[in-house]
Amino acid sequence: MAVRNSSSNYAILSEGLRVGFRSSGTELIPRLSSVFPPGSIQTDFANLDFVYSLDEEPGRKSYTAYFKSRALIRRATLSAALDSIASDVQHTVATYSRGNLFLHAGVIGWRGRAVLFPGRTCTGKSTLVHALIRAGAIYFSDEFALVDASGNVHPFARPLSLRSLKGRSTVCPDEEGLKVAPGPCRAGVIIATQYKPSGAWCPSHLSQGQATLELLRNTVAVRSDPGRAIRYTGKLASSAIAIRSPRGDSEVAAPLLLETLDRFLN
Repeated sequence: MAVRNSSSNYAILSEGLRVGFRSSGTELIPRLSSVFPPGSIQTDFANLDFVYSLDEEPGRKSYTAYFKSRALIRRATLSAALDSIASDVQHTVATYSRGNLFLHAGVIGWRGRAVLFPGRTCTGKSTLVHALIRAGAIYFSDEFALVDASGNVHPFARPLSLRSLKGRSTVCPDEEGLKVAPGPCRAGVIIATQYKPSGAWCPSHLSQGQATLELLRNTVAVRSDPGRAIRYTGKLASSAIAIRSPRGDSEVAAPLLLETLDRFLN
């Protein structure tokens, strides 16, 4: 029998997964909403695939976050505990998704097509995507490309997480008046690029096989579901142009990159 969400329990449906959240205090559930993956919808607290918990230590204003029975972080601030849960929830959904295939990639929209920048965390994806959407591109994601069986790319429009010498900051595109993708679209260009201090933008073409390997290297479920990973990335690579180039500072690289996209997507 389904159990409706209570003041200390909440559940979401994300990419076919039922994820539950428990808290030791009724006031914590509204704060937990900040960790839900984009596109999540509320569901019953029953037949759950995964459960997260957030406990407050009475009188100490410190928090412990759990995934199942494993502590993710102990005696932390509420902000740190929520960040820990958010990161783990996104990884769990990306790994076990029953819907779209998740790739580590920044994604923008340009001239009606999705443009992907495959790359792991800390490779400069967020900084580049931020520069591109401020130059007029449409925001899809700064961390994951969500690809369906037909090769369409879906938005995962979480707030951008930007790193600098001053630390990490969060940017919400809609609060800055920037465009956010309303839905999926076909892939147009796949760009393998990494920041280098003296990097000059000089793109060269990749073959379909090279593009597929680049995508597979950044596919979250490549080991747990290799067959689907190969099918989906192969479909994606077959429908897009693929190029490779180093790049320098994102603010300098962004207009050059958009000029390149204009040549390919006209």
